[in-house]
Amino acid sequence: MNKQIVLNNPKPLDVRKNKKVESLCDIKPSVRKNGIEILKKFLKTSIEVIIIDPFFYTSAMNQSVEDYINELNYVFSDFITINKVHIIYNGKHCNKHIRKAFMDLSNCIITDSPTEEIHDRVWIKDRKQGKLVGSSFNGLGRRKICFIVNLPQQDLIDLKFFLQRRKLVPENFLVIED
Repeated sequence: MNKQIVLNNPKPLDVRKNKKVESLCDIKPSVRKNGIEILKKFLKTSIEVIIIDPFFYTSAMNQSVEDYINELNYVFSDFITINKVHIIYNGKHCNKHIRKAFMDLSNCIITDSPTEEIHDRVWIKDRKQGKLVGSSFNGLGRRKICFIVNLPQQDLIDLKFFLQRRKLVPENFLVIED
């Protein structure tokens, strides 16, 4: 049985040959860092961002609001190119201090919409590309394995129609041009 663990590392880790690594639990800090780097790179030149994450405004246990906001600011590259952000979250899982701190983080336009209709986590940049993120940002690389993969184009188109039909994005934010 092949026991490779692939985590966006240049070389897969083989637990049979690396005695220091016995499970994913042993390499979690690098997993979180890798996930954060993937999202940062994805947003690097974006102008508009939509994040669908039911737990976006919830930090991990034992993480301060300040640390969580600093991680978000890092992912958004200090909002250098981004001028619009829209968050779709679950209102039942919203820390008002995190929400306020995020809203106050930059001079760009930040809006949000609560809903219980979406469970998946999706990051969309510039209306054209999407990433399906297997964990909420707060849980990325913490307790469970998750994947960050490109969202197929047809799924992105369908999702954009859904968001507009349900009025989960501001009217002028996501115009379907496909």
